[in-house]
Amino acid sequence: MNIPCQLDKETKNGIPQHTYKIIQADSTKGGFSKKLVGCTVRNVRFTQYEDNVYICEFTVIKTPEDNFHLRDIHTSPVEQIWQQANTLYIKTQNTLYLLEETAPVQFAPIQATNLVELYLVDGVFFEGFFYDETGNAQPLKAVTHTGMFTDSHLICGQKENFPFYCRYFLQFDKIDFYGKESFCRPILVHNIGTSSLTVCRKDFSAQLYAKEKMYLYPTSAQTDD
Repeated sequence: MNIPCQLDKETKNGIPQHTYKIIQADSTKGGFSKKLVGCTVRNVRFTQYEDNVYICEFTVIKTPEDNFHLRDIHTSPVEQIWQQANTLYIKTQNTLYLLEETAPVQFAPIQATNLVELYLVDGVFFEGFFYDETGNAQPLKAVTHTGMFTDSHLICGQKENFPFYCRYFLQFDKIDFYGKESFCRPILVHNIGTSSLTVCRKDFSAQLYAKEKMYLYPTSAQTDD
């Protein structure tokens, strides 16, 4: 099968950065695939799991209602792929997907120094920056460690040998910052999801509502409308 490797040429931290909107999902099985129509997706990739058998995977980042959402989707085996202009056609064993390329979802850096800025969807890392002493914005990534009781999210720079800038546990609708990296500098948390989050650090705990942001200082914190 001829897999269109050009999809993988523009990457950020190894992730294809083409962004698409699903404009059609005709399934012979019906059901779930219809709910994907209108969703914005990125990280479209093709994974081989048997000889000459591929599945398509992509990450939903926005719902048809334009709300942020993070969910990985895995298709049935891919039968055919082709591209016309800005439209990508993916025919799987059960569904024909039409994905139309759209503008990437990105957040503009702010004016700040020595600050960690995080954009979270239901507590899951979506994007972030670290602003150094000169105000230069360095993009961040999240490394997830699976734990016995809850997962730990380690936020670090995208280049090799970058230090961790903060760490937090995520459990249901609660994020709990821990470790010395999380206490030594201010953190600006944006809740871009649709649900409230409880944000904790040391002896501090507060509710962060959807579409709001919160500043966490080394010794205090407050919400900002």
